This record gives sequence, C-alpha cells and structure tokens, in this order.
Amino acid sequence: PHGLNARRPPTLSYEEAVQLIRPGNAVYIHGGAATPGKFLDALADRARTDTSLSGVQLHHIHTETGQNYPLFAEDVSSRFCVNSLFTGSNCRAAVNSGMADYTPVFLSDIPLLFRTGNIPLDVAVLQVRMLTDVLPRGL
Repeated sequence: PHGLNARRPPTLSYEEAVQLIRPGNAVYIHGGAATPGKFLDALADRARTDTSLSGVQLHHIHTETGQNYPLFAEDVSSRFCVNSLFTGSNCRAAVNSGMADYTPVFLSDIPLLFRTGNIPLDVAVLQVRMLTDVLPRGL
C-alpha cells in the first residue's frame, strides 16, 4: 500500500468535530466548493442545544452552502459573529443588513491577516478528501 494509507489522519463525525469549538473561539471556515456545509449545520444544531456556545467568530471566504447559511438562522444567529472576507450570494443579504461583517481585502492578502495575527484564529475547519479516495492508484 501507498505510504499515505499508513498515515491517514483521524476522522471525526460532524457532531464530534463541532464539540471542539469553544465559546469565544475564532474559527476559519474553508470556502468555495469545499465549504463544510454539514459541519455548519451541525454547529447550528449544537448552538440550539448548548446555551454555553456563544461569541464564536467565524471568518470565511465565499462559502457555498446553497441558499441558506445555517448560522444566520434566527434561533442561533446571535451566538455567532460572521466575518466574510469575500462575500458570496448566500451571505450578501446578511452583510447588507448588518447581521454579518465584511472585511474588504485582496484575496492574496488573506493569509497575511492570519499570519500577522490581525485576524487571530483558534480553529481552522477544512474539508479535505484523501487523494487515494478519489484515485485509488494515486498519481
């Protein structure tokens, strides 16, 4: 077997993963087609049952979750501060109404915001898939 199979990272269910988010954490959410929509759904579900989860700052670039961004739901939106670094259609109304923040920045400068601590992060949520899952023979 390929060496990557022996080093496969641990996997968590979405429900287990959202338990790692603490009140007040600053969280980066992977964007575009790799937006972890089921993770966001699970985070919204956790906020509905865990009253201690609040003050969570979410930073993202163009999340693609369909028409509804689950953390803008009326029953959980007060628990999260959403900051869009590049706004897609599913967040535009929230930004325009003041429900979410928007930080205008060149895409190439976004990593610098994190590296310099201008936007401090506690957690980064990335949705990835092992190459061996897609291409069983690898490259």
